[in-house]
Amino acid sequence: MPFNHFSLTYVRADTDFFQYLGYTPADNPKFGLWYMQFFKGPVAMVWFKQRK
Repeated sequence: MPFNHFSLTYVRADTDFFQYLGYTPADNPKFGLWYMQFFKGPVAMVWFKQRK
């Protein structure tokens, strides 16, 4: 599912140093999907989930 279909939990896009978009569902806070960017450089996607 494309990232723009999520209701973003965390957003910060007002600095030149560090910007991010993040999503963590309310029913599973041990899962997350993030896009991060430092110094307006390349964008990195990071995700995490609970181990089984």
